[in-house]
Amino acid sequence: MLFWAVAVLSVLVVASPSQAKRSPGKKKNKTEATDSIPEKKKETPYEKIVKASGDRTVQSRFITAYHDSGKLYFEIPKSYLGREMLLGQKPNASSDPDGAILGYMENDPLHVRMVMQDSTVVLEEISTTMESDPTDPRMREALKRNYMNTVVRKHPVKAWNADSTAVVIDVTDLFMGKEKKLAPFKTRSVGGILSISYTLKPELSTIEKVKAFDDNLSVVTDYSASYRISLLGLLTVAEGNARAKMTTSMLLLPERKMHPRVSDARIGIFRTDKTKLTAEKDRLDQYAYANRWRLEPKDTAAYLRGELTEPAKPIVFYIDNTFPEAWKEPIRRSVLRWNRAFEKIGFKNVMAARDFPVDDPEFDPDNLKYSCIRYAPIAFQNAMGPSWDDPRTGEIITASVMVYHDIVKLLNRWRFLQTAAADPNVRTMNIPDSIMGSAMRYVLSHEVGHCLGFMHNMCSSSAIPVDSLRSPSFTQKYGTTYSIMDYARFNHVAQPGDYERGVQMMPPRMGLYDEYAVKWLYTYLPDAKTPEEEQPWLDNLVRS
Repeated sequence: MLFWAVAVLSVLVVASPSQAKRSPGKKKNKTEATDSIPEKKKETPYEKIVKASGDRTVQSRFITAYHDSGKLYFEIPKSYLGREMLLGQKPNASSDPDGAILGYMENDPLHVRMVMQDSTVVLEEISTTMESDPTDPRMREALKRNYMNTVVRKHPVKAWNADSTAVVIDVTDLFMGKEKKLAPFKTRSVGGILSISYTLKPELSTIEKVKAFDDNLSVVTDYSASYRISLLGLLTVAEGNARAKMTTSMLLLPERKMHPRVSDARIGIFRTDKTKLTAEKDRLDQYAYANRWRLEPKDTAAYLRGELTEPAKPIVFYIDNTFPEAWKEPIRRSVLRWNRAFEKIGFKNVMAARDFPVDDPEFDPDNLKYSCIRYAPIAFQNAMGPSWDDPRTGEIITASVMVYHDIVKLLNRWRFLQTAAADPNVRTMNIPDSIMGSAMRYVLSHEVGHCLGFMHNMCSSSAIPVDSLRSPSFTQKYGTTYSIMDYARFNHVAQPGDYERGVQMMPPRMGLYDEYAVKWLYTYLPDAKTPEEEQPWLDNLVRS
């Protein structure tokens, strides 16, 4: 028994790890085994971000977005650093339509650019209200020193892509309400006595989705907040919670700037104000650029010969496929009726109206390159036509018309109250579709007019004598106002029997002033190389 115990012990001693370690042969084998195992490659910061985002990566030539666990990263090609953009926000869903109206952009978009500063990407808000004489280097230097761009946010570089052609930054805070100029909920006054203030709840807010396109992207954030209603800012009268989904969009501005047109205070055009620093005058020169679409003929030679010519790029509005079916044709006609005015200045097929494409994978109503007419099924008696404009030139880049469901309630009431005395067809609780369609065409043509750059014209109806509104021949030719941009409404002057005599109850399909305004704003003047060279022709048109 003792013999076998000693034998086993001897074997264990010989086979012990310490003994094996001393053996030259064993050491060599172990070294060979270690060398044969490849060392695991360490992931770069860029690879970690890409891997974590996975199938939530949204890629385009402009910006690639990586979305992971509440974090949002932008990969920006170096070629786009310094490019000027618009950054704006509007709600697409809300718990309180009175506080966040669908599609309504409360503030103008910010004019920004991203630039590198050491290892940081800086988001700058660009100062463009001041300009200088481009031929005077002293004025350019004075402008540069006194009107710097301001810094909105700084974003430390988190990574570079594999070939160092693009930089990656964390932009989460920018889209989570940390930037005041993009705050989703803003303190507002009610009747001058009550005020509503909001406190954002970041723990309940999330970045929901990102969409990236060739020249723009949109980020949808689901925001939650608490609100407080106070009397004169002192006494709290109510508290509660609010929620809104906001779409924040970044849109590249065109590299080739549009030829601007200087506005004229005598004509109602939306404008982009400017101040010019020049040594030629004894004061700063105050002026403005007229807001307008870039309308250029496809065939310049044919245009100059006086032939009707199609534009190089038509103005297309896409119609929401969720509209009630009875609304779609009036909406389409409200866009197309503006073609009559453009034909008088040599352009045909400028305006186009198309349904939302159902078989085009490239179409997306959140893509800002598409101008859309959107349906908002909320109890708001209105429609509106906002646009995004290039602050450098006044060029309208994109526009949209928001149509709220209770616009029909408003039109029903207007048509009844203003014309039922003369028109027996509207003496009913719900006016017929044919009459409602004509009323809707008027209102939406007005909103499309805003999208084309035209302001309200509250003077045009006052130019018509009251007795003319009871004339069949006059109202059949001119309607009830000289401008569709007026608030003239319907023919409330008409008396019983006038309808039967042929007196028109509606505003015009297109007013004389509207045709004149289109001529002033959109006539193509290729011989004028500068805005100043256009002035004599434009001034003569106003004087005439």
